[in-house]
Amino acid sequence: MAAEIDELAATWTIRTVLISAWEKQKGAKRTILLSGLIYLVISFLLESMIRLWLGEPVGVIQTPAEDFSWQVEWIGITSSLLLAPLFYGIFYLGIRRSAGETLSVGMIFEPFKLFLKLNGVTLLAGFAVGIGFLLLVLPGIYLILACYFAPYLILKKDMSIWQSLEKSQKAVNKYWWRFFGLTSFLTLLNFLGAILLFLPLIWTIPISLIAIGDVYNASFGDSEQSAVDQPLQ
Repeated sequence: MAAEIDELAATWTIRTVLISAWEKQKGAKRTILLSGLIYLVISFLLESMIRLWLGEPVGVIQTPAEDFSWQVEWIGITSSLLLAPLFYGIFYLGIRRSAGETLSVGMIFEPFKLFLKLNGVTLLAGFAVGIGFLLLVLPGIYLILACYFAPYLILKKDMSIWQSLEKSQKAVNKYWWRFFGLTSFLTLLNFLGAILLFLPLIWTIPISLIAIGDVYNASFGDSEQSAVDQPLQ
């Protein structure tokens, strides 16, 4: 499997994945957006339960300089780790839609079967990115993108943690600036959607997930045919 991945060429372009994502988001928006809403609700409930257990106030918004405590910081970190598979499950919807699958909300819970491995790659990649930002900002940004596909290689290819990080970095290195341009554009697109009363997010969020899914499938698909060119089922 590793040899097959190494041989794949990065045939996608920003234009092709955006056009493809626009077409593939039709009929998938509701599932993707509902999945995101479920994640937000579960995240709020889980963090509230942890806060109550530790005796911290629930629903109180504090500024970063106000009442800072490591206990509060660890609540957020613990909640994020516990829900990491669910988070990856939402982004995995974009990969699956790109490949032509019909989506369902239940799919976002499937990654929990690889809970330990996904948290392992999250911690290892997070540590590397943190070191990168401490050294200089640019190494941190590079590592964020280089490690981006590692969790999905674990989900899709059942790779080990180290192998997934290695293969993700090797593939992204072939088109790092192009991927940086795509992710920057999608970030700006969603930012504009947020400040325009959130309504455009109905389209921009699914398009973003599916566009990234097209990049994944073009880079790590099971054949040399880009998923961008595959018709929906």
